[in-house]
Parts: sequence; C-alpha cells; structure tokens
Amino acid sequence: MNESRTPAWLLLHGVPLTPAVWAPLVQRLPAAFAADAIMPTMIATESSPDVQAGLAGELVRRHRQDARRLHVVGHSFGGQVALEFALQAPASVASLTLLCTRDTPFPAFARLAETVRNSPIDPSQSIQRWFNTAEIEANGPAVRYARATLERADRTQWSAALTAISRFDCSERTGQITAPTTVIAADRDPVSSVSAMGEMADRIVDARMSVLADAGHMSPFSDPERLADLLLASARRA
Repeated sequence: MNESRTPAWLLLHGVPLTPAVWAPLVQRLPAAFAADAIMPTMIATESSPDVQAGLAGELVRRHRQDARRLHVVGHSFGGQVALEFALQAPASVASLTLLCTRDTPFPAFARLAETVRNSPIDPSQSIQRWFNTAEIEANGPAVRYARATLERADRTQWSAALTAISRFDCSERTGQITAPTTVIAADRDPVSSVSAMGEMADRIVDARMSVLADAGHMSPFSDPERLADLLLASARRA
C-alpha cells in the first residue's frame, strides 16, 4: 500500500438519511480533500446484528484495489459501519471519527422499528430528538433536509436498520482498533449518550473524545463549518 498518497475521506451516513447529508460539510473541506470524498449509500436490507459488518465488508472489498488510506467518518448507523470497517481493514484507516454512535446494543430501537414498519411516520418526533430547540425554530438547511428525508424514507429499510442497531455489539472487539480515533458526542443525544460514547472511547487505545454542548443527534450537521474543523483536526492526528 502506497501511504505517500493523500488519504481519501470515507463518509458514512446514518439512517434513514442519505449521502446528501454530507454535502454542506464537503463544500467546506479544502478542495484537495473534497475531491476525494467517498460517500456510499448505507442501506439495511435485513435485521440481523451483522448488517453493519456486512456493509463494512462490501466497502472493504470495493476499496481493495485503491492504494489510498482513508479518513473514515461515521455518523449513527454509519458510525457502526465505520467501526466494523476499522476492524476489518485496519491498514486502510488513517484516522477514524465516530459521530453520535455506539458500539453496544440499544434494545429500545426494536420497539421503534416495529412502529416505523407498521405505522405512519411522524417526522416531528425524530426532529425533536435530533435537534435542539433553537435549531428547530430556525428551520435551517439541516432541519429541512432531515424532515424531507424522514417524510420519504423507505419504512422497511429504516425498520431493518433500527433493528440492527438494537442488536449491534462490537464492544468486545472495539479495543482492537489501532487508528487514531476521535469520538464526538452530543450532550442531548439520548441514544448515543455521552456515557455510552465515553465507555466506547475508553475501549480504544488511541481515542480522544469531545462533547458538543446543547446538541442533539443531528446538531453537528447544523453547523457544517464547525464540523469540518472537527474532522480536519481528527485527520491531522494521522
């Protein structure tokens, strides 16, 4: 592997979001970095706890012929795929950034998955959990994007991803990650809580953690310039 080439960015989104969530961020990265941003679509088509590992395996196979190392960034469900990618292809990872995610199960999502699968979607419930009050009232681009995405989400795929999150557990393997890792938590995120993410960070040898104040699960995307600064700082550690 030629490590002299500038690493590319692998940006893995949550569900039921799309790669478009990264667009405002990529616009704020230096041109050389933005040109090398890889933003695959994360779709769960089954409900097993191995969904995240399977998606990571596909990405590893896809990247096998590419000599570049990667700054891997994952948010929420995408963060769990990022964890699995770092475990499956450690030599390919220049740095790892885990944004509002966890390496342990969240069983309550099993019930939410059933609701999503069988009932009409009320986007306002997710919006209330994902953003703080000021962000919702401002109705900025991130909030509008999230609401529109929720309204047209594929309920079967969303339900499958929620079920997979409810069962996902790589905590006994997380300590094998050797890449410089940045863990970014939101203090108002009830799922990827500060305590759960802190415990995950403690399991990683070279991890640093920061906590965003008055922030919800999607709040980082409300300020893409600040998020870009955080990711560039993470990449500099490599």
